[in-house]
Amino acid sequence: MVQNDSIYGTSAFDGTVKSDFLALGIVPENLRSEFIDYSTADFSEFKTSLLNYLKAVYPLDYTNFVESDLGIMLVELFSYLASVISLKSDLLANELYLPTVQTVGNLSKLLNLIGISMKGPIASKATVKATLSPPDSVATGQTITIPLASRSFSVPNSKDGGALFFTLYEVNTSTGEIDLDNPDIVLELNRLCCIDDTPTNTESYFIGQTFKWLKKNTKYKVIISFADTAQGHEGIIYKATNFIHSGMTTGAKALMVDGERYHQRMLTKKCPKGDEIRKRIKDKDENIWTELLPPKHIYVYYLDKRMKRKYN
Repeated sequence: MVQNDSIYGTSAFDGTVKSDFLALGIVPENLRSEFIDYSTADFSEFKTSLLNYLKAVYPLDYTNFVESDLGIMLVELFSYLASVISLKSDLLANELYLPTVQTVGNLSKLLNLIGISMKGPIASKATVKATLSPPDSVATGQTITIPLASRSFSVPNSKDGGALFFTLYEVNTSTGEIDLDNPDIVLELNRLCCIDDTPTNTESYFIGQTFKWLKKNTKYKVIISFADTAQGHEGIIYKATNFIHSGMTTGAKALMVDGERYHQRMLTKKCPKGDEIRKRIKDKDENIWTELLPPKHIYVYYLDKRMKRKYN
């Protein structure tokens, strides 16, 4: 009688079935591009896509998909970098179209392509009416002179609590209305920057040439600028270019949060930091307070010499 063991070798079978089916599933190199998912955009999508690619293309080479594995860490690092680059690409693409552009500089360039030029920064304009207290403190026909140092001042901004700076230019004697700022004739000098290795007097030369161009090609008659004493600025460059020192502003207030200075507009700004500050103020956080800033020097330059004789 023939034993079954001698025919089938059952005594030698240990219960393990050996197969190389995974080797048969290896993707040829010329077909691997078909497994790339071009629709991914954020971190989780990049991570999932990369793991799926590893499982499909390298089934025998990488099989450890636990979170603590070095390979998973590398996948997550690459997903992080890819998600940042993806976001930057989207932002740059948005800057190429008028409906989605966000920055003023790129908006100006796009408008220039269709023949539209944006105006530069224009000073704020306001009209106020002067009243005397008591009303009969000045005789009829008497002239009131406002000193030069008193013609520039600041008022609180009702929207963000910051300071709005104004300079007195025109008075309507029939109505008593004072034109604090005329955008057609007044321009503010905000920033001036030169690299360190420029020749001596580059700043004053550049300002002088700019003023000549403004006088010849625009209707501006007055240039106004401020020197921030909090930054150690005294307005030396303004003095060198014949600006007239017109006094000091009243100090504005800054918002102090944990010892760090913020502009008052942070109280109305819609952003995570602004929301946090407003909540902390509501909770009466003692680490938030306001601080009075030092005043700024006020400098005025008259492109129209007739206005200089009139107001000085």
